[in-house]
Amino acid sequence: MLLARGESVVLDASWTCAAIRRAVEALDRRTHSDLVPLECNVPAETARTRIATRTRMASDASAAIAELMAAGSDPWPAAATIRTDTTPGEALELAAEEWRATPRSADLC
Repeated sequence: MLLARGESVVLDASWTCAAIRRAVEALDRRTHSDLVPLECNVPAETARTRIATRTRMASDASAAIAELMAAGSDPWPAAATIRTDTTPGEALELAAEEWRATPRSADLC
């Protein structure tokens, strides 16, 4: 609904399944949106440490779940990889740089 009204949205998910990503790409085309696919990536050891030391939150992810997801993840060549073994601010700036560098459909007309 927001995309159809021309609003910007952020879809935050694991996106490990190529079929689901294709469905989002189809939504992008139907709403004439500009999709900027970003894949956050962190070394497995850093992920394990973060999972083990984080405070209680809504996520039920464990180290075992993270490993299963990584092992079963479909390749995502269309996404820009954002390293998240940095500070949150640095990772955000890397994502913002990718967003700024992505051509917009309005720029192509």
